[in-house]
Amino acid sequence: MVKIIEQLGHEARPLFEAALATGRSPLEIAAAEIEGIDADGGALILPAASVSGRAIRKRELLLDAELDRIVRTASGERTAGRIFLNSRGEPWSAERLSQVFRSARMKAGISADVVMAGRGGGRASERK
Repeated sequence: MVKIIEQLGHEARPLFEAALATGRSPLEIAAAEIEGIDADGGALILPAASVSGRAIRKRELLLDAELDRIVRTASGERTAGRIFLNSRGEPWSAERLSQVFRSARMKAGISADVVMAGRGGGRASERK
């Protein structure tokens, strides 16, 4: 995943760095909201979601120093909404994240067998 992150543009890099730091998929991290930052409790709370008809319950991630730096930088002065936004100031779509990942993967010279998504895995993994 590190080689892929090195090929990402500045707008996507923090989101993928957060995925790597937490072991969660970029799609899960893209859903993180500023309201879910619990600095006092040392947690980043990912909201419950429904993906492809599958319910995903609310998750609590450890907000260590690295993740805290990433989310604070990405959210800036904003007080509400998604933490990670694209260059238009909009939330990332699954389709756009996938495009960005594929492009960076190709630039890094990594096999197409390496895919972005993986349940609970922030690291890129080989297709099975």
